[in-house]
Amino acid sequence: MKVGLDVRASTRVDKWLAENVSGYSRSQIQKMFASKNVTINGLASKQRDLVSAGDVVELSVPSRERTFTPLTAESLGIPILYEDRDILVIAKPPGLLAHPPEQDATLPSVAHLVCDKALEPAALSGYDLYRPGIVHRLDQYTSGVMVCALSLRASENLALQFRHKVAQRVYLALVCGNPQWNRSVLRHYLCRNPHNRRGFQALPLHDLSQLGVQELGEVDGIRYRMALGEYVALSRFARKYTLVRAKLYSGRTHQIRVQLAAEGLPLFGDPLYGVRQQPAQLFGTEFVALWRHCQRQLLHAEQLKFFHPVTGKRMEFEYPVWEDMATILNHLRPYGLGLS
Repeated sequence: MKVGLDVRASTRVDKWLAENVSGYSRSQIQKMFASKNVTINGLASKQRDLVSAGDVVELSVPSRERTFTPLTAESLGIPILYEDRDILVIAKPPGLLAHPPEQDATLPSVAHLVCDKALEPAALSGYDLYRPGIVHRLDQYTSGVMVCALSLRASENLALQFRHKVAQRVYLALVCGNPQWNRSVLRHYLCRNPHNRRGFQALPLHDLSQLGVQELGEVDGIRYRMALGEYVALSRFARKYTLVRAKLYSGRTHQIRVQLAAEGLPLFGDPLYGVRQQPAQLFGTEFVALWRHCQRQLLHAEQLKFFHPVTGKRMEFEYPVWEDMATILNHLRPYGLGLS
């Protein structure tokens, strides 16, 4: 669908659109520019281009019809922790997608639940029809607390809270190995893995100071993003496995999994960044069976803190680890060494 708009004053085109086009957030408008779906007098436009009186700005926007069938929390197996007309806080089970891929909108996801709960799910979709209300994500096989937007005003506010690190996330991870630290703030520079485009890796640099503290950039032709997180060793199990608490100061894809793997501490069960080694027999045959049947990385979003996007109230939520992770931790506890 194309929409033509007459300009009556001189200004930057992105600013003019944000002020004159209702129903779309600034980030959604930015995606229109990135997809070359904004033109001025028939010519493709960039965000910084100027428009003057008499110019015609044309947007190519997708249909706002709902693209997948709403699904209930019961059918998806999702515990609801909090709900009002603007936000929905859930505990995402492992194995469930945050949103469906563009090529198959029928795959069940948290976005399907948003479409069931939101009064106007189409307005939430804006320019990204496959992620209505999804303001942050968890990997498919990561469990834990998520907040979703049920209104456009909540979507815009929550997106800003995650972008500016106002929202705080704390995770629990079971790693293979015995970290040399009890607490460490880890800084890595992450890039795509050239040998596996589904994954990421830390830049193999001996001197990280050459990159400074900039969040993104390029070195030797490789684009990178800085990842920063605080990690605390909570319990060590026979120096073979460690329960780690992670607090993120950035929100990179697979961040915890990549950072800990770069430290020689891959997550238990991680099929992408882990090394599939036979577990030590000292934990018994039952543990070996649990290890063999583990189908995911044992990573859980334990806590989430943010401000309510409408009332401004401080919101804090916590949810215990999922049953499969709890079973393995309970089996390891007799071997716990505590901090050392």
